[in-house]
Amino acid sequence: MKSYLYLSLFTAVVGWSQTKGQIRVVNSPTFSSAPSSSAFLDASSNVSINNSSTLGKGLLFPRVDLTAFNAFGGPVTGTPTSYPNYYDGLIVYNTASSGVAGAGSTQGTLTPGYWYYENRSGSLNGGTWKPVSPSSSVSSSYTGSASVTLSGNSFQRSALTGDVTAAGNSNVTKVERINGTPVVSTAPALGQVLKFDGTSWAPGTESGGSSYTGSASVTLSGSSFQRSALTGDVTAAANSNVTKVERINGTPIVSTAPALGQVLKFDGTSWAPGADSGGSSYTAGNGLTMSGTEVRLGGALSANTAIDQGNKSMSFSGTGNMGIGTSSPNSSAKLDISSTSQGFLPPRMSATERDNISSPAEGLIVYNTTEKCLNYKKDSAWRTLCSNTGTVTAVACSTPTHTGSLVANFPASGVSTSISYTGGTGSYATQAVQSTGVTGLTAVLQSGNFSSGTGSVTYNITGVPSAAGTATFAVNIGGQACTFTRTVGKDPTTAGLGAGTLSGRTCFDVVMTSSLGCGDTASRISQKADFSQTAVNTQSYIFTPSGTVSNVRFIFVNNNGNVINSVSGGNSGNNITSTVTALVSYNTNLNALATGRAKDNALTADIYVIYNDSANNTGTDKTVKLRVSVQDCSCCGAYVSLTEWKTFMCHNLGADYSLDPFTPSAGIHGAKYQWGTSAPMVTQAQDQASTATPAGWSNAFVSETSWQESVKTAKDPCPAGYVVPALETIRQFIKFNYMWTIGPWTIDPNNYASGLGFSKGVFEREPYLFLPTAGRRGNVLGPYNVQNGNLTGRGGFIHIWSSRGFKQQQGDGSNATIASSLQVQFSISGSIMALVTDDYAPSGGSVRCVAQ
Repeated sequence: MKSYLYLSLFTAVVGWSQTKGQIRVVNSPTFSSAPSSSAFLDASSNVSINNSSTLGKGLLFPRVDLTAFNAFGGPVTGTPTSYPNYYDGLIVYNTASSGVAGAGSTQGTLTPGYWYYENRSGSLNGGTWKPVSPSSSVSSSYTGSASVTLSGNSFQRSALTGDVTAAGNSNVTKVERINGTPVVSTAPALGQVLKFDGTSWAPGTESGGSSYTGSASVTLSGSSFQRSALTGDVTAAANSNVTKVERINGTPIVSTAPALGQVLKFDGTSWAPGADSGGSSYTAGNGLTMSGTEVRLGGALSANTAIDQGNKSMSFSGTGNMGIGTSSPNSSAKLDISSTSQGFLPPRMSATERDNISSPAEGLIVYNTTEKCLNYKKDSAWRTLCSNTGTVTAVACSTPTHTGSLVANFPASGVSTSISYTGGTGSYATQAVQSTGVTGLTAVLQSGNFSSGTGSVTYNITGVPSAAGTATFAVNIGGQACTFTRTVGKDPTTAGLGAGTLSGRTCFDVVMTSSLGCGDTASRISQKADFSQTAVNTQSYIFTPSGTVSNVRFIFVNNNGNVINSVSGGNSGNNITSTVTALVSYNTNLNALATGRAKDNALTADIYVIYNDSANNTGTDKTVKLRVSVQDCSCCGAYVSLTEWKTFMCHNLGADYSLDPFTPSAGIHGAKYQWGTSAPMVTQAQDQASTATPAGWSNAFVSETSWQESVKTAKDPCPAGYVVPALETIRQFIKFNYMWTIGPWTIDPNNYASGLGFSKGVFEREPYLFLPTAGRRGNVLGPYNVQNGNLTGRGGFIHIWSSRGFKQQQGDGSNATIASSLQVQFSISGSIMALVTDDYAPSGGSVRCVAQ
C-alpha cells in the first residue's frame, strides 16, 4: 500500500513539472499547495500533521553503489531535451566504500556518503563524481611514524626515550641522563653541584675544580666572604669600611679633638693636639730664600747644581734682563756677565762641525778649533775675528778655474772660482768680497789652512748680477792682493725668441733608486746616465740655424743646483748657415746629487744659444733655449716588454724642445717628414701656417732602404744616439703601456690641446711619453695614390713613422715605396684606436726618435 503512495506522489511530481508548477507536501490543514513559490519541491514537516512534536521527516535520496553505476539512462531529447545538462548536478547517496564510479570519472576514491555528478562537457560520460562532504575525499592518506602514531583520525607523539624522556602524547619531559650518563633522582641540597660518582651524576658538595678558603684577613661564611677586623695603627670592625687612625707607627693618638692651628705633638707617650711652638723648623734649600712661610727662588747656592735639559729647550720670557756675576745687569744688555777672573767660553768645534750646523742664524758665534779663532755668521757666510796669520808667496789670479756661469738677472747657482798659490803656510780667515763693475755678487772664501807649498783656495759666488758685462773681485790671499773677473752673460730672456733648433740630450736618469711612476732600476739600467763617465758628463749640443746668422755663442743657467760646470763652443763669425756645436761639461757629482729626485724636483739647467739674426752681426740678438733635467727617474720613454724600458725623445722632431713635452701646445707638434728623408718637408711653423699643399711638395718615391730597422742610415733624421723607431718597437710599446687621451680630440686645424699619454698602469696618470695629435699631410688624388700634401686630422689624429719600408707594385705596373706607421684615432664607437698600418712614403708624418 505504501509503495503505491510513493508512486502516486512521483507521478504527481512528474505531471506538475511538465506544467511548470511546484510540489508541496501537505504540512498544514490550510495550505496544501505553494503556487508561484521559488521552491520547486517543499517537503517540510508539520507537527500537527505528524501528530507528534518529536517525529521528524527527511528527504531520502536514492542509495546507489556507484561502482556498479555503469551507464546513464534515458534519452537526451525534447525541447528542451529531457536532460539538457547531461545529468550535471545529479545527487545520490553512494554505498560503495572503495573504487571508482562505473560511468564518468571519479574525484579520488569512493567513500560512503553524498556524491554529485558535475558535467559541463556536453557528453553523458564526460563529467566527474565529486563528494558533497569534504571529509568524504580520500585523495590524501596519512600514516604514522616512529615519532608520531595515528589512532583513527588522531595523531599522537610517541614516548620520548634517551637522555630526555616523556610519556606518549605528554608534554612533560624529564632529563634522566646527560650525554648517556644517568642522573640520580636524589633531590639536591642548597649549594650542591652535579658531581660524577663513577657511575651516575649525583648532587654533591663543590670541592673539585675551584676551592675557596678563608684567611687571616678574609673569612668565609658559607658562600659569603668577609674582611676580618683591622687592628694596629688603623682599625675597623669586621666587614666594615669605616676606618680609624689610632696610632702613628705604633705610637697612640689621643682622642682629644684639636683646636684651630694646633699640631700633633708627641707628649712623651702619645700624639696629642698642642700649640705650634717651633718644635719643627724650616730653612731655605740650595738657591732658595724663605720669608715667613713662603719659599722663593733666589739666594746663595750651597752646592754644585746641575739641570738636565735632555732634548728640551729652556726659555725665559718677559722684558727683563739677566746678570751673571752682577746683581745689577746693564739695562742695555739682555745678558750681562761680569767677572775679573773668568771669561766667556763659546761652543768649540772644528770647521767641518761648524759647517754642519743646520740653518745657522746671522750673528751666531762659535770658536773654530781648526782655525783657532772666533767665527761668526754674516751674509750667509762664516767670518773670522782673527787676523790672516797664514802667508803665500804667489797667487795665480790671472789663470783661475771657473765653475758655472753667470747670467744677468739670474741668481748664481753652482758658481765658483778657484785660485792656485805657491809657498803656502798657516791659516786663512773667512772672506766675503763684493763685486765691482757688474754688482750684486759676493765671492765668499771660507776659513781654512793653507796647504804646505802649492795649493788652491775656492771662492763660492752668490747673488744676482745686475747686468751683463764683467764682475771684478779684489781679494787678498795670504798677504798677496790680486783681482779675478767673471763674465756675466746677457739676460737671454731680453732677447727675442729665435728660429732654428738647439738639439741634444735633455734628460738624464742616474738610476740610483726605484719609485712609483719612475720605473724600477732593472728596467732603466740600460739607459743609466753615469756622470763619473766622460761619455755622460761631456755632451755636445748642436744649433741648426734657420737662414743666415752671425755671432753664435752659448751660455747656461743652473736653476736649482750645480748641474753644468761650463759650456764652450760657438762661432763669432759672419754668414753662418751650417750647424754650430756647443760642448757642455756637467758636474761629475750628479749621481749623488740627483739620487731620489723624481721628475717634479729634478735638477735642471737651461742652455741658451744666442745669435745675431743678420749675416754680419748688425741685426738683433735672438735666443733658442733648451732645458736639461737630471733625475733619479725615467725620462721620456715606454716599456717594450714587461720589464724592458726604451728611452724616446720627449718631443717630436722639429718641436720647440724648451717646452714641457707633457703639456699640450702648438710648440710640441713638430715638423712633418716624408718617409725616408733626412729633412722635414714642412717645419713646425710652416705646418701651422697653412693647411694647403706646401711649396715644393714632392710625390717621388724614395728607396725602401732610406731608413732601416737594424742600422742608423745617412738619411735618418734623428740626432746622435737616436734612430727612427723600428716597427716592432712601436708594436711593443702599444702593447705594454697604458694609453689615455688628453684634451678634446676633435679634428680642427687650430686644436693644439689634444694628445695621447702613455704610462705603466691604469692608475698611473703621470705620463712618461706624450704624443700630440699633430695630424698628417697627404690626401690621395687620382690613380696610383698621388698625394696632394694637404693637412688632415690635426686635433684628432696621430701619425708616427716607423723605420720599416718596402716596395709594392701599383696598378700601372710601377713600384711604390710603402712604409709602416703608428696611427691613432677615435673609432666609430667612440673608443681610442691605435694600430700599426701602412702608408705611402710621400705622406707627411711625425717622427719620434728612440734611443739606440
